[in-house]
Amino acid sequence: MEAMRAHHKRIEIDLHLKTRGRDKLRKGKGLIMFITPERNNSAAEAFWKGTPSNGLMWSLDLQPEVVERCASVMGYTSDIEFMQKELGCLIWGDWLAPYNCRNDWVEELIKERGEVQEITYRCQAGELHEVRKKEQIVEHRVKSLEDLKLLIKMWKRIEIDPEINRFNKALENGRGKWPVIPSLLECSPVQHFLQNESGVESFWYMLADDAPLVEEAMNIWQDLMKRKYEIIRKLPCLGFFQSENTSATMISPYYYEKYSLKHILDFTSMAKKEGKRTLVHMCGLLQNLMPLLKESGMSGIHALTTPPTGDVDFTHAVDEMPVDFFMLGRFGSHFWYNKSRQEILDALSLVLPASIFREHAFTLLVTGDGFTDISEKNLIILRDCINEYEEMGR
Repeated sequence: MEAMRAHHKRIEIDLHLKTRGRDKLRKGKGLIMFITPERNNSAAEAFWKGTPSNGLMWSLDLQPEVVERCASVMGYTSDIEFMQKELGCLIWGDWLAPYNCRNDWVEELIKERGEVQEITYRCQAGELHEVRKKEQIVEHRVKSLEDLKLLIKMWKRIEIDPEINRFNKALENGRGKWPVIPSLLECSPVQHFLQNESGVESFWYMLADDAPLVEEAMNIWQDLMKRKYEIIRKLPCLGFFQSENTSATMISPYYYEKYSLKHILDFTSMAKKEGKRTLVHMCGLLQNLMPLLKESGMSGIHALTTPPTGDVDFTHAVDEMPVDFFMLGRFGSHFWYNKSRQEILDALSLVLPASIFREHAFTLLVTGDGFTDISEKNLIILRDCINEYEEMGR
């Protein structure tokens, strides 16, 4: 009998978790941060334009399978429905690349060994070799200046084709629901090298050994980026999104100013000429780069990260950047994953002054950082803590 009572008690708790948010919303009290599907588009557009949020909006950035599983357990047919109707998340935009890149001159050969992929890039001029484990590069394909010379030959054969139909379909699907944002899947030259081609160590050694050759490669890659800018610039949208992953752990302010700043200025200048806003993803150590990021003219930062993972607090960011700056401030898993209600509230109090979400364009970006066992109960506790903290900040 005791086991049966406990079982029924768990059912009651689960039912309470599932209905509490919607019941409060219907009664018109509590859950102030809820962004309903009906007002998501207007809230997201205002956020993109830099309008002060006047409330704590939040969004999720978890592994897709986590959201899908939690949505299913809670009885929802889609992850979007779950995030909007149960969690009250802001869907800040549907971002996608309206172009395709191809290189018919280079053959890509893949050998699978369990979790490891060995990739050979073969062309008439030679071969480059790369190794990935669990989709992460553990051995980059450019290890020497000779490799770089071959990569340059490969890059010169890249073709970029517009895929406007992809954007138009997303635009039609998102009409009245959320902004549709043309995105650059690739980042500017230095960041691209550091992440995808050479890694940190080889890149800086090559730059020291043969700066003209590395700069030639940078110019070729940036020309490819500018061809993509020409594809997106006239599309009907609020702005553009580019994923940079910039961090002072990989590039100093001196080299950022020398190389990366002018590359980002190509992006932001193009957008300003079209009357569009720019959002750039950077989740690393940015404190020493902030003056240069302001100089770049970017409108917003995606996943700006406070200590202890990052090194820029939100107050410093809004003080440094222009008045219409907008920000998705990261709330990493170490703050909320399997934490108690009080621990989550303490973490919010530590990193997020109420003035940030009252007086500035701000959305709290909750990240899962690779965890795949996140439960729906954890997300409900998080939701209620965010709501409680929002009410405390009124």
